[in-house]
Amino acid sequence: MGVRVLLPTSGLGSRIGDLTEHTNKALVRVGTKPTLSYIIESYPADAEFIVMLGHKGKLVHEFLHLAYPDRKFTYMDVEIREGNKGLLPALKLEENKLIGPFIFHACDTITQPLPREFIESETNMALGYPISGDASQYRLIRHSNGEVERIMDKGEMHSPQDLIHIGVAKFVDMALFWECLYEIVAAEPDNKSNSDTHMINAMIAKGATFKTLPAATWYDTGNVTRLEEARAAFGTDGAKFLEKVDQAVYLFEDRVIKFFAADDEVYPRVQRAQMLGDAVPKILGSTQHFFVYEKAKGTIGTGMNTVQMLAFLDWCEDTLWHVAPSVNWLRFTANCHAFYHTKTLDRLTQFRQKTGIRDSYVVINGVEVKGVYDLLGMVDWCDLAKGIPTATFHGDLHPSNILIDGGSFKLLDWRNGFGAELEVGDVYYDLAKINHGLIVSHDLVDQNLFTVDVEGHVRIDLDILRKQKLIECQQAFFAWCVDHGYSTERIDILTALIFLNIAALHHRPYDKFLYYLGQKMLSEAVR
Repeated sequence: MGVRVLLPTSGLGSRIGDLTEHTNKALVRVGTKPTLSYIIESYPADAEFIVMLGHKGKLVHEFLHLAYPDRKFTYMDVEIREGNKGLLPALKLEENKLIGPFIFHACDTITQPLPREFIESETNMALGYPISGDASQYRLIRHSNGEVERIMDKGEMHSPQDLIHIGVAKFVDMALFWECLYEIVAAEPDNKSNSDTHMINAMIAKGATFKTLPAATWYDTGNVTRLEEARAAFGTDGAKFLEKVDQAVYLFEDRVIKFFAADDEVYPRVQRAQMLGDAVPKILGSTQHFFVYEKAKGTIGTGMNTVQMLAFLDWCEDTLWHVAPSVNWLRFTANCHAFYHTKTLDRLTQFRQKTGIRDSYVVINGVEVKGVYDLLGMVDWCDLAKGIPTATFHGDLHPSNILIDGGSFKLLDWRNGFGAELEVGDVYYDLAKINHGLIVSHDLVDQNLFTVDVEGHVRIDLDILRKQKLIECQQAFFAWCVDHGYSTERIDILTALIFLNIAALHHRPYDKFLYYLGQKMLSEAVR
């Protein structure tokens, strides 16, 4: 039988701020995968994991089901049913699920590789890491001759020989473990801070021996500063991640897992993947908040040249933009109006509530620009709603969602629908999203290669670095659109509306940059 590993994923993760507002701290991305993946993959394939659920525990369960179908998991959900009782009282209530020796592994600790002796030993043991810098936020291991003397409290005076207790310990003497746990819980039934360290000290006080071993590496993902250090150390293998608190992307060797916090985002995307067919990667499985698909080959379209751009547009005409059969035009135009006009007004309200920026006449890059609502009043919304209905559409077709593999293409991160419609979208929206990505490239935004300077809410200076390739691609894009009978004026208006819409969804100061860029472009498009 393989080792048993207890994973306490039940904490709130409050030390990493809004990253855990919509997810569990063990699912926060480090490098290309969540912390939980690095932990699981550091143990043998036959290991059994006992997972303590709590804050957003349903998401942990869903993720493990999709990501590791061949691994063995047992779940403790007493903290959900009974309220947050803390680690030790929760273990006491589900004692029958923790049978035999086990390893306790905190879900904000990554250490690779685990010492073989630690995995195979039949001795109580605790992993430590040498102290470097300020260790006041950690409990430390006071040891002698390779044995733990005690786990020290945070802030205690320490010596250079002490080790940081990284939250990985092995408990072999189970009779003494349960004896000490019952005593601790009986003495302090409402104490939620008692944890593995208190168990180690209690067992040592009763004569148990705990060996200590140094961990080869250690990354703490439990606070913002150390999480960023861990992310820098692991890297992303060239992949670009635009951070959103309510969404996540995890990259595995042959699979990609997408997460959406909202309850109604995944199912329509899975349905639409079936409609899009070979234009998108094959879906391998899904739950309410996650879906997994095959990892496709290719390079991201932000580096495409004009030849690839023109080939891609021709591919879209042949593969993607199929004329929708038997279109209900009244319904289609009503949906376009709601998607373009009503949603824009809602997003602008959201933006103003978020930023406090008022609508007004401004000067952007030296040019006088009317207020956004005045500009919206100049748009012919009835004409804009007369788009081109397509039975297949992407809905977020900027270059960073395009994979290029020689002369073939795959599309990533397709929308869950076009407004209220799942099956019929507007070709012009896909064209506008392409234009959006040729103007604002996500990989350059990630590097903060844009500026927005605001003087008294009136004078605005905007700038963004643009690759020469994408400038040339945009020129080729508009030439292709003219040749194929598409209205460039309509594309310009929709692109401006896209920037105004997404401003409310992004971080500062990128949100202000998008808003004023949208205002400037709309002024140019409707004058």
